[in-house]
Amino acid sequence: MDDFLRKEFYKKPDFYFFIVPGIALVWVLTISLLSLPTAGSKYDRREENWSSMKPYIINILRLDPERLNYKDQESLSADFDYANTVQYFTETSDILSSSYSLKSDRILSRGGRKTKGANLTIKSVGIENFTLFLSKMMLRWPDLQCDNIKLTKLKDSPDSWQVVLRFTYNY
Repeated sequence: MDDFLRKEFYKKPDFYFFIVPGIALVWVLTISLLSLPTAGSKYDRREENWSSMKPYIINILRLDPERLNYKDQESLSADFDYANTVQYFTETSDILSSSYSLKSDRILSRGGRKTKGANLTIKSVGIENFTLFLSKMMLRWPDLQCDNIKLTKLKDSPDSWQVVLRFTYNY
């Protein structure tokens, strides 16, 4: 008998006149009491974060405007070559070509992927020029990994370092 009353209750239109507006009221209250204040505070936090980071972004773009052209550079040359890449980034980082040596390995196949390694030795470089070189190179070639870095302080000046790097590029 209870099943019969329950089934008949759902067939009456009065049921829907109370339930549908009740569900809509719960939904509106949930949105207005929970979701809107949370969304407002998230927006305020993001706006504050943007305001605090804006000077840093402007400074990065002032110091390295090539970052805006990254996609254009990527489409120009898709083939990776250690000699050309190191030469380009040492020139843009004010590292003399006579102050480094590069030894490139041959291409190896591992698990369906090709890898190529290289050792780069920079005889004398300032730490700022070195970090600029490394960051630009790693930014331009995301599949390039720097496996090992060895920095040795040289005695001839306060900012003179010998750097030995081991790179691996995955094709």
